[in-house]
Amino acid sequence: MTPLTAELSAIAGRAFATEGFDSTLGAVQVSDRGDLAQFQCNGALAAGKLAKSPPRAIADRIAARLRGEEVFAKVEVAGPGFLNLDVTDDALARRVAAMTAEVGLGAPETGRNKTLVIDFGGPNVAKPMHVAICALRSSAIPCSVFSALMAGAC
Repeated sequence: MTPLTAELSAIAGRAFATEGFDSTLGAVQVSDRGDLAQFQCNGALAAGKLAKSPPRAIADRIAARLRGEEVFAKVEVAGPGFLNLDVTDDALARRVAAMTAEVGLGAPETGRNKTLVIDFGGPNVAKPMHVAICALRSSAIPCSVFSALMAGAC
């Protein structure tokens, strides 16, 4: 499954391309300010520099195009030309449903057909067993990684 940011970037990229700009300017990322929006796109700032026009005016045109997309619940222009984007609950619900239908629950298969060495730190049998951070870290974490690999999540 493609990352949500990649899907949103493709949508924003089409909006930029329709306005005559390079589609790579539509790169969407998780918002630096979660209190303002879920995602953000800063491409209008670069587009303004390339076109020698105010970035906010470009952001307004891009925002008007993005508002027509059903995936976005909110599209706002902030500051000199930042695009703040919120995704609809329905779009997220459809995405989660698609992920649960997949075998690996949407996790990327980047490790398929590769060797992974997991170092298990075992307890010292000559000493009494005790619970300490180092004991948990050396055995519990590798055990969790191994279980996830065996379940096919990675």
